[in-house]
Amino acid sequence: MERKLATVLFADLVGSTELVSDQDPEITRRRVTAFFDAVSGCIETHGGTVEKFAGDAVMAAFGIPQAHEDDAERAIRAALGIIRNVHDLAVEARIGIEAGEVVVDETDSTFATGAAVNVAARLQQAAGPGEILIGESAQRLTDGVVQTENVGPLELRGFRRPIDAYRVLAAVPLGLVISWRAGLSFDARADRAGMIDARRALPFALDRLSTCLLAGMSVERAIRVIAPRTTGRLGEALSDGLAALDIGMTRAQAYRRIADRAGIEEVRSLTGALIRADRFGTSLADTLVAQAREFRSRARAAAEAEARTAPVKLIFPLVFCFLPAFVLLTIAPIAISAIRTLSKA
Repeated sequence: MERKLATVLFADLVGSTELVSDQDPEITRRRVTAFFDAVSGCIETHGGTVEKFAGDAVMAAFGIPQAHEDDAERAIRAALGIIRNVHDLAVEARIGIEAGEVVVDETDSTFATGAAVNVAARLQQAAGPGEILIGESAQRLTDGVVQTENVGPLELRGFRRPIDAYRVLAAVPLGLVISWRAGLSFDARADRAGMIDARRALPFALDRLSTCLLAGMSVERAIRVIAPRTTGRLGEALSDGLAALDIGMTRAQAYRRIADRAGIEEVRSLTGALIRADRFGTSLADTLVAQAREFRSRARAAAEAEARTAPVKLIFPLVFCFLPAFVLLTIAPIAISAIRTLSKA
């Protein structure tokens, strides 16, 4: 068995009982098949895997077996696509999504179990027609790119305490999100050392780390979970820190090694907080969530500033490119005509 961080989606066909009782069985089967095809298509388009069909519901996993840094966002975008596509089929769906630690077989199987699976299933049951409900972890992982509305703690069957839930309203256009993430490259001249790459990966690593901590993991175990899923220089730094732990270094030494390898001030300050939390036994999850939100805000501001200056940056090359041709075609004939006139005189 293997533990992984994944996002689970449940989608259910609304009014399936009435659909079966009011129509010819062949027509019903075609509509249900079309529903499953539409749901599966959206899930696979966004990098998820359909795990199983259960009656008139579909269960899918994002992050199993192939992990992405934005699996929760992918799941929500798939859900929005499902709502749109099944509407064209004259049917409705209700969807529940949650992210968290799950247990899977150490094979290519995507069969997952864990609290996130149960929460997603109950949220799907609590959702209304055409509604997408997500859990607290999924909301935190997509904060800034998905617009949500807090629907308050819900009493879900099988859970002793109410579960925080959020209704998905919309997602930021994917092209703009890519621009924001690219905007994390604050200083292009620093890219020789890979600092841009580390800054770009940092918000997503913080999201995953905070999710693991809130799930009850220790800091060391959380880093072991997120390191394989973190790309570029930051991922290499986390792996180096784990290697340091494996050869007997203290956690403080391993955290400093992560900071030195990453090479950016943001990671140095965070590893300092890790060392202090490890020493005094304090919680880091809220701090990490706030840091991730700040980095996204900086990315958004940088991308928007870049968008405002892009037309100006485009005009200058055009001017310098076409100015010689403009001079040649307009001013040169006038000058030649003036010279000829003067020579005749």
